[in-house]
Amino acid sequence: TTGALPFLMQRISDEIVVAKNMNSLYYMPLLVIFITSLKAAAEYVSSVSENYIGQRITAELRERMFKALMYADLSWIQRTHTGRFTSSFLGDIGAIQSAAGITIVGLGKNILKCIFLIGGMFYMDWILTIAAAAGLPFAFHQLGRQRKKMVRSSTRVFQESGDLTSFVSQALS
Repeated sequence: TTGALPFLMQRISDEIVVAKNMNSLYYMPLLVIFITSLKAAAEYVSSVSENYIGQRITAELRERMFKALMYADLSWIQRTHTGRFTSSFLGDIGAIQSAAGITIVGLGKNILKCIFLIGGMFYMDWILTIAAAAGLPFAFHQLGRQRKKMVRSSTRVFQESGDLTSFVSQALS
């Protein structure tokens, strides 16, 4: 629907504003309502899917972590503070849950958006589309640099969160 909206707006302006075709006033608003309703339904399904996938991944990760903890070396468990385990089970998994659902569903959603929008761009003006695509290598390079920074930052946040949980746990003990 995101790809359909520019065409719809162009059609409305061409038929109603430019050509003064007043008959279009009868069906164009219905078409806008239909496209907007379809977009809202798709976004609802996307949101529900994000939550469902995130919950499934979380449940599986917690189950695997618990099994690994049950079969882990006892000396390693005694060397590691319980705050680290608590932080991993509650905080880290929660962060992964939201990121996983959003990433998996968002990736599919954004790929479809790109396909339809680029198709629409080619349809409207293929020369301008190719000129706009010239900047993509630079954009992808910058995205790669930002991704590396985010991975380092996220790792540090998870470690510091575990340290904080350990500290609070020790202080309470």
